[in-house]
This record gives sequence, C-alpha cells and structure tokens, in this order.
Amino acid sequence: MADSLKDLYNTPAQPWHSLSDPFTIKQPASSAAFNEFGASGESGGKTDALRHLLGAATLTRRQGPEYATKALNWHENPDVFQFLGGGYGQRPEDRQMDLHNNTIGMHIGNTAKTYDEALQMAKQFINEGRVRYAKDIPTTLQQPSKPQTDYVDSAITGGVDLVRKMFSK
Repeated sequence: MADSLKDLYNTPAQPWHSLSDPFTIKQPASSAAFNEFGASGESGGKTDALRHLLGAATLTRRQGPEYATKALNWHENPDVFQFLGGGYGQRPEDRQMDLHNNTIGMHIGNTAKTYDEALQMAKQFINEGRVRYAKDIPTTLQQPSKPQTDYVDSAITGGVDLVRKMFSK
C-alpha cells in the first residue's frame, strides 16, 4: 500500500486497484495540496484546485483516461449520493470548478511521467491562471437549469401516499 500521493503516482496499479483507487487517492491528494497551499484555499480555492489536479492526474496515470473520466464524472454527479462517492448536495459552482480542474488533471496524468513532474505542471497551471475557482463561476452556471428532485423526499412522500391508499376507502 502506498503511503503518499507520490508513491501512488509512481507505482503501477494492480488490477484490483480499479475498485479502490477512486477512494484511496482522495486523502493523499488532499494532504499534498494542503502541504503546498495550506487551508486558506481548501474549499473553492488553490488548495481545492490542486487537490483535483493531482487526484485526477494520479487516477489517470494509474487507471487510464477512460476509467478516470468515468470515475471523476461519477464523483461529481449531483444525482449520486455522497456515501456512494457522488456529488449530491454539492454546490453547482463547486461542481463546475471540479469538472474543469479534473480535465486539466487528466491531461497532466497523460503527460507527466513522475509525480514531481505532475506537481510542477499542476502548479504551473495554477500560476498561469488556467484552473477554475468556484468564486469565478458565472452566476448563470450557479443556478440549476431545472428544478432539482429531492429523491429522499420523493421516496418518503411516495411511501406515505402508498400507505394512505392502502388504508383509505
């Protein structure tokens, strides 16, 4: 088991890692980003952007771009509950930021041969202003285009309606 993101990036994945990598990469990516930029940009800022760049790069490097695309899009999907690895409840501007930065991270993972090279590229993308931050997302993207369905409320309401129908004349 790798102890750091550098270890994960520089170590080829075994076949069974395809199940665990999306979950095991997140914490080391968070630590690596925190070590570079601290807590000030942990949500929606530089630290958050670097976490996504490095996490997406590592997943791409270990599992390939097709797998990484599916796993990263699943993670940002607003219709998938967080306990299943999805983005349910995430703010739309954070989702837009993450999707953009994940794409850049996948490019880094396809290009950088070592973790040190990936880190250098990620910091360069940040310094050049090529990453996206939540605060910079236009207001039109922050509002959902259609009403969001609350699936928990729907399930509860549907169950109540079913019971009501069973006991009514």
